[in-house]
Amino acid sequence: MRNTDIDRVNSSESENEISREEAFVEALDAVKTHLKSGRVQPAAKILNKVLTIDPDNIAALKLMAEVASLSKTPTAALPILGKILQHDPANLDALNNRGVILMGLDDPEAAELSFRKLLKYHPNDCNGLNNLATNLIHQERFGEAEQFLLKAKDQWPFDATTVYNLGVLTFNTEPANNQKQLNYFLKAIELKPDYTEAHINAANAFVRSGEFERAIPYLDKAPLYRPED
Repeated sequence: MRNTDIDRVNSSESENEISREEAFVEALDAVKTHLKSGRVQPAAKILNKVLTIDPDNIAALKLMAEVASLSKTPTAALPILGKILQHDPANLDALNNRGVILMGLDDPEAAELSFRKLLKYHPNDCNGLNNLATNLIHQERFGEAEQFLLKAKDQWPFDATTVYNLGVLTFNTEPANNQKQLNYFLKAIELKPDYTEAHINAANAFVRSGEFERAIPYLDKAPLYRPED
């Protein structure tokens, strides 16, 4: 998108060389291109221009919330997500992202409210079910977490995150049942071979059972734990 396209749009009537709608589409396409390439600042600059002209542009607000998260300022995303939800209370992405941010800010009660509201509107959403279950596991509310994970597994039987979270739940509820935990983590890896957390937990399960040699390949495939050359 040419930089002048969005600059030529103002709040006056449609006597602009280019319509607002066309300019916004081009502007947001440019934002998405910037974000895919990791160029956060140019994306933010374009979005600021769009939102100055149209403060209630939902698509731009969603992207601005993403920019805030990528800028490592998740708290800045919360009011943006709140504004989206004012216009669209059932917005799945906004409810999910708000819950994830609040969970990261160690506010499990507020995160739970966001995830439960998401599931009120989207009862079978896999991310919502898993994120609420994870939040409940962190609060040691294991029975409630299991209900949501089993529902997710019923609806999405081949979802690696659900299987992995069942392994995490089992680790907390059946700490002596190492094989059951391991089976979940290995299944998660089968479904998603690059699942770092599943590799790490599978390795840990082998270590707990004294099978150190079997743990090594899983640690080697976990980038966060790969030894330096």
